[in-house]
Amino acid sequence: HSGSMGGAKWKAADWAVNSFLSTLNDRDYFALGLFHNTTTWFKKHLVPATESNVHAATRYLDENRDSGGTNLGVALEQALGLGRKTAQGSTARHVLVVTDAQVSDEARLFRLADAESQRDDRRRINVICIDAAPNSFLANELAERGGGVAYFVTSDPQEEDVTTALEGILADWAEPTLVHLRL
Repeated sequence: HSGSMGGAKWKAADWAVNSFLSTLNDRDYFALGLFHNTTTWFKKHLVPATESNVHAATRYLDENRDSGGTNLGVALEQALGLGRKTAQGSTARHVLVVTDAQVSDEARLFRLADAESQRDDRRRINVICIDAAPNSFLANELAERGGGVAYFVTSDPQEEDVTTALEGILADWAEPTLVHLRL
């Protein structure tokens, strides 16, 4: 979540996050970070996607509606720094960034993505970019360096593109990137 997003963008971003959370099951683990001028986390570690954790995360999202902030790098660095092991052992490792791409620290974002791509246990970075076709360079570059995909959506509630983007990302995540990884 990032940028100085207005009402319609916030709604679209929240909807994207809530829709994503609703696709998780008990075998999945997740973390939710909200980026404003500072980054706040629902929990500081990965939690199992039980019904109660997903409900609590949805409530957390609802109760934290600040806006502003353009330093996405802090949030991405913290996301990439989250523990990589869970009680289940190895996990599928992905980061989903929902942003309007109004960021001030592009170079740092690209450095983080480049460093991450060198790791054996790398996390793939996917981006859902809201109302930001003019800023597509950031989203495309970040996803490409991060081994993920960028999707562009509008905040128009008539659009089904958020659903389509999430379906595309989830289909992507279902494809094993390496043999012998547990997904």
